[in-house]
Amino acid sequence: MTIPLAVSLILAVTFGLAAAEDAVKPPAADDSMAHVLKTESYYTLAEELGDPSAAGEREAANLQAAARRIQTEFRVASKSMRRVMVLNEWREALNRWNCLQLELVMFWSGGGTMYSQMMGGDAAVTEDFLAGIADHLPVAGKPLTKETAREIDGLLKKSKERLAQAKLQTKRMGVKPPPRVADLARRLEEAHSALKSQFQFAGDDATTQLLLHQCKEPTELWE
Repeated sequence: MTIPLAVSLILAVTFGLAAAEDAVKPPAADDSMAHVLKTESYYTLAEELGDPSAAGEREAANLQAAARRIQTEFRVASKSMRRVMVLNEWREALNRWNCLQLELVMFWSGGGTMYSQMMGGDAAVTEDFLAGIADHLPVAGKPLTKETAREIDGLLKKSKERLAQAKLQTKRMGVKPPPRVADLARRLEEAHSALKSQFQFAGDDATTQLLLHQCKEPTELWE
């Protein structure tokens, strides 16, 4: 069957344009685990992935957190799956506490892009921290020392004081404290209880001190 000349020309132009379009397409960004871990910061990774916006930075931070988590869990699992479970419990307790502290600061300050961006990158910071202590976490718990319990309770006391300041600030503005104050207070108690319970699995004194310091860092944003 003979194809008319006009049809042949149309097909030739169509395929030619398609080939040219494929030729000029930029190569896909490298989001492999190896590259994500190698990239210094999630800001840089967001730019490399083509989206330096706040949403792009959050995605990049989540990619780095996921990559670090997989790397750490694979290493730890080769020796103890029970330690992987303890590690995950620490991850949940720390992320819950840290995010709530940032939320408290945001409420007290009336919001702020800086704090919301910090909240987006917090998971990546937590994973980097956990990677350094994962091999030292115990698989069996032990009672907290009085000193450790006192320090953890001190974090709750400080947070409650700041929340009270935020509540007072809304009153001075002539605004009734929103229901969010009560909700934050309740969640703060719950996060503190979970964190304190998790410190039974803090391990030796050195690891315990590292964990305490990690918990104190978000509360220092109030200073």
